[in-house]
Amino acid sequence: MVRVVQPDRQELPRSQAGRLELDLRALLDMRGEHGLAGHPPNPQYLVVEALVRSDAQAARILDVIDWGGARCPLSVLVRAAIPVYERVILGGEVIRDTVPAEAS
Repeated sequence: MVRVVQPDRQELPRSQAGRLELDLRALLDMRGEHGLAGHPPNPQYLVVEALVRSDAQAARILDVIDWGGARCPLSVLVRAAIPVYERVILGGEVIRDTVPAEAS
């Protein structure tokens, strides 16, 4: 059983994000799923591309993304298992890009 305790709203950072779209991509080598030696059955990485429309400053958007990612149980679980790369686009401008060329 999991007990969820919600923090007081005053403890949470406020976001000014008007719109958020997420695009998720992963590389899954099917040889691992078929049991071939040397190939893991899990995805090799995950790419998260976030398209944000907001009047907030870029630093504030990144703070909110980092805050949420550090506290989301699924995000923490996935990041512990495989590399997760991020591309954050605010109003058409890339404000964070950790995606290596081979994952683009």
